[in-house]
Amino acid sequence: MWAGENQPTTRRVYAFGKLFGVGLYAIYQQRGEEFVPDYKQLLSSTGEAPAAELAARLGIDIRSKGFWADSLAVIGKHIDRYCEL
Repeated sequence: MWAGENQPTTRRVYAFGKLFGVGLYAIYQQRGEEFVPDYKQLLSSTGEAPAAELAARLGIDIRSKGFWADSLAVIGKHIDRYCEL
């Protein structure tokens, strides 16, 4: 186990990354294959700027509640599916 894994900051970073990635997946579900070039552009520019700025380059506002609500909706669907098993 990684030593920093139990630190609150590390957990927040992991949670942000998970929800950010799932939010991008939600956009992919909405836009389909046309989103793939934008997604690849975002991946290639990782580390150049904060996540909000990188997403804004693609017209994605991660400061909006809607982005995060869509992310959580995807996770909610997975939970519902699990509960049905």
